[in-house]
Amino acid sequence: ASIGLAGAGSVASANVSAGAQALNLAGLSVSNSNYTVTGGSGTVQINPAAIIVTAMGGTSVYGSQPANPGLSATGLQNGENVGVLTGLSNSFGITSSSSVADSPYMLTVVGVLSNPNYTVTTRIAGIWTVTAAPSVEPARPVNRTAIDGFDPPALPDAAKPVFATLDPGAGMVNADPRFDQAYICFGGGGGMAQMCSSGR
Repeated sequence: ASIGLAGAGSVASANVSAGAQALNLAGLSVSNSNYTVTGGSGTVQINPAAIIVTAMGGTSVYGSQPANPGLSATGLQNGENVGVLTGLSNSFGITSSSSVADSPYMLTVVGVLSNPNYTVTTRIAGIWTVTAAPSVEPARPVNRTAIDGFDPPALPDAAKPVFATLDPGAGMVNADPRFDQAYICFGGGGGMAQMCSSGR
């Protein structure tokens, strides 16, 4: 006849650094009430867990200073996180002056893992992309005033300066009602606009 054995043994520590440990069999039981578990001994050797470590990648805009994205790992045990990957780091070296022309950049897992509970079986590289900074069009003033002494050719002596508001999208608005012809001159003075009436 066979007797079922249930439960599990235990050890004092689950850390690899603890070495070979005595196995506690007190947690075992048998399915037949005519028997009990007594005595017995054994040792357990805790082996490192295999993990895969990845250098995280990402993107940034030229001129900005991105933060190191760090590492990620699969295979970590007991709810542990990348904080246990002592000795390893991301080769990240992207700065605000890293160029778009040299992008994308390869990021690798560097260093030697000093935590004895894990062994790195695979290191996966990450990619970092730097994109061009958006161009910023300088603000253009929309209000223009007459330039003193402006005297465009082919106008009668009676021509007088008038004022209007220029809107780059809608053209001339709020024009002085005195004129029936408009003359616009761009040039010098940062593109200053001048409007004059015919004086009629």
